[in-house]
Formats: sequence, structure tokens, C-alpha cells
Amino acid sequence: MLADHRSVFGNEPGMSTGTIIEALCAMDESPWADIRGKALDARSLSRRLGKYDVKPKLIRNGERVFRGYESAELLDAWTRYLPEIGPGNSPDYVHIHIPPRGMKEGVTQPSPSLPQTSVTSVTPVTECLACGEPLAPVLIADGEHRHIACDAA
Repeated sequence: MLADHRSVFGNEPGMSTGTIIEALCAMDESPWADIRGKALDARSLSRRLGKYDVKPKLIRNGERVFRGYESAELLDAWTRYLPEIGPGNSPDYVHIHIPPRGMKEGVTQPSPSLPQTSVTSVTPVTECLACGEPLAPVLIADGEHRHIACDAA
């Protein structure tokens, strides 16, 4: 669907839904003229493109206003899901680059940095640092290292 849609659009900034459907159905060897006994319609086109977060909208072209699709809205889906055939790529080898969703082309994401020191101690303190007696679990949970009475002394 996306490849046929891209070829129909060409360099047009926006096209009406009707024009897109006519062009898709007129393509040689395309399935759009006969999908389970029916031709592609506006609702079916909208449902299929909705899977790529592309929705029809009102488009103004000079004095003319029509409901259709803009190539800018489709650019993300075309870039994300269709192969790029560029210089150095033979028809046998097609390079597909799919950036993570929400990340723009050419932007690098910083690698996560690990803390230099441990956030938690390896061996928890379970005895009072002042008297050496065992600490209550409540004091350990609060991060205390001494009994309240030992702090006062």
C-alpha cells in the first residue's frame, strides 16, 4: 500500500482522497481495483493508512479545498517502512533504515551512562557503629547506623 501510494503521489504536496483512489485502482497489476470483490474506497484507504498514524485532513490548494492526504504526513511512514534505493544500491540489495519511533533521522541518542559509584552499599550495616549491638530493622530501613541512645552519648 505504501509503495503504491508513494508512486501515485510523486512530488505532489497533497492529493484528494478521490484522486488517490482513482490512481491506485488504475495501476497495472495492483489489487486496489478488486479487494474481495470491491474497489478501494475512502473508508478502506483511511483504515489502511491509519495503521501508520496517517489520517485524512482538509487541504487547501489555492481556492480549492478538499479532503485528502499530505505527502508530509506520509513521509514518516515512507521513510520508516519502504526501502531506499540510492546510489551504490543495486536492485538486488536494498538498504532499509528504520530509526526508532520519535527519533529524527541523523540524530544520535546519548548512550546511557552508568553511575561511577554504587548507589547501594554491598554489605548493609546491621550493627550499631557505636556499641556493636544489632540494630532494629526499622533503624536499618531508615539508614541509621547507631542506636538513638548511642547518638546521645
